[in-house]
Parts: sequence; C-alpha cells; structure tokens
Amino acid sequence: MRRLAVIAVILLGAAVVAFVVVQQQRSTSTTDDTNSRANRRTNNTMPTNATANTNSNAANSREQMLAVARLFAERFGTVTSANPNAHLESVKSFAADALKATFERMKKNAAGAPAESTATTSQALSFSVRSFNQNQGRAEVAVSLQRREQNGTSTPYTYKQDLNLTLMMERGSWKVSVAAWGSAR
Repeated sequence: MRRLAVIAVILLGAAVVAFVVVQQQRSTSTTDDTNSRANRRTNNTMPTNATANTNSNAANSREQMLAVARLFAERFGTVTSANPNAHLESVKSFAADALKATFERMKKNAAGAPAESTATTSQALSFSVRSFNQNQGRAEVAVSLQRREQNGTSTPYTYKQDLNLTLMMERGSWKVSVAAWGSAR
C-alpha cells in the first residue's frame, strides 16, 4: 500500500510539472505572438529586434525541449510491477507518433507480472545537450537520472543511469522520437 502511495505522489508531481510546462508554453507563445505583431506594426526592418526575437525564440525552444526531455525521462523511468505499462501511458503526450506505435507493440508483448513486487522511481539530475538545431527541429540530449529501485521488502537500491533521447518537432511541439537507456552506474 505504501508503494502505491509513493507512486501516486510521483505521478501527481509529474502532472503538476506538466501543467506548469503547458502554462509556460502558452504564455511564451502568447508573448511571442504579441511581440511579432508589435514589430510588424512599428517597422518590419528592425534588425536588432529581429535578431533578439530569433535568439529569444531559440532559447525558448531549447527550454521547451529540455522540459519535455525531463518530463519524459522521469515518467519513462518510473516503473512499477503493479501497473507495468503505466509509464508508457504517462509519456504518450511527449512521444512522437513512431515511438507511440513502438509503445503499443511493447504493451501487447508484455510478460505477466513478476512474483515479487517491484517499483523504480527516477529523478532527473542533469542534462547533456549533444545537439540542438531549432531550424531542423531536431535535438539529442542525455538526461542523467537518479533511480531508486525497491524489490519487495528489501532495502532500496539507488543508482544513476542516463537516458539518451532524440527529440524532433512534430506538429509544432518537441516530441521524443528515440529513447535508449545507458549503463547503470
């Protein structure tokens, strides 16, 4: 029962973070739209403002990409044997269409529940952006996670593990197209 409460708290926390990110994206897009309308009204040939807006948009896009990477990694890395596919469902909104199809195949091929109850929680510690190209709508980032694994009543095992992500722009939003675990350390 205690494990379920911990998992519920983690999922609730992830939902709150997702809500904040969505609200931040809405305010960013509203601000960007207002800024571009103001620039068009006053003077279309304002090179310094155009450059500043381009840099600002790239910074916002990078922040949005990192927010998606963080939410995806923490949710994807939080797994429980009580509901072995919950983590796949919780990352669907952050996954590209091709990855969603892979998740559906994984769910169909999933084995039965293990005899012993297990739960793994994950928390993002840092990011390593390997590439970021807003114009091409492509990014690669490694999210370093601290993971805590609990098997039955045994002492929890804590370790670090990277989740290597490839992200792409899909219908105007950053989506994860590839997710690959690195070695545990």
